[in-house]
Amino acid sequence: MAMATEAWAAGHGARFLAGAVKNVPSAVGEPDTLLYCSGDYTDAASSVNLFLAGAAHDDEFRKETGVETDWLAPLNDLVRRAVDAGHGEHSIAALTEVLKGAGPGGALTPGTPGS
Repeated sequence: MAMATEAWAAGHGARFLAGAVKNVPSAVGEPDTLLYCSGDYTDAASSVNLFLAGAAHDDEFRKETGVETDWLAPLNDLVRRAVDAGHGEHSIAALTEVLKGAGPGGALTPGTPGS
């Protein structure tokens, strides 16, 4: 089903990521619904590097506010792995490539299938 939906979306100029929709069901099919195209992460409104830069301030934020930031550790690790895999300037959606896993540390590198 996802492949047919991807073909339909591509034929209508939409971007699509099999298995992931960034909207609630009622938004699907609407003209302004944003879907992602697997592997195309170059149009970065929020880059992986931006998230990494923010991670550097987690400890300071915790000290100033008393808000725990330990829960961010797995996300920050994933962000670092994405940067190491060459996705620093890509959209944060490129984390999906790291989650797919394909090499050392589970990160795909640019130029390999799926990246």
